[in-house]
Amino acid sequence: MANTVASGQDVAHDAERAEVVSMMHTALAELPLHYREPLVLFFLDDQPYEAIAEVLHLPLGTVGTRINRGKKLLKAAYQSL
Repeated sequence: MANTVASGQDVAHDAERAEVVSMMHTALAELPLHYREPLVLFFLDDQPYEAIAEVLHLPLGTVGTRINRGKKLLKAAYQSL
């Protein structure tokens, strides 16, 4: 019986996690490209700022600024869903 309860909790947790992930993707898609690209490279591809700057042909400071502003915009977009 304990396995049934744990399995039910696991299913509910997995469903909740899938919903959060879906909402994050939706919120991310709403961001302007110049904020979305650095965020994807940083959080999803686990790239350091230096690599992001090289890939996007941006100064290192611009990458930091866009990631910080992008995080704020992402939070606002997520909360509005």
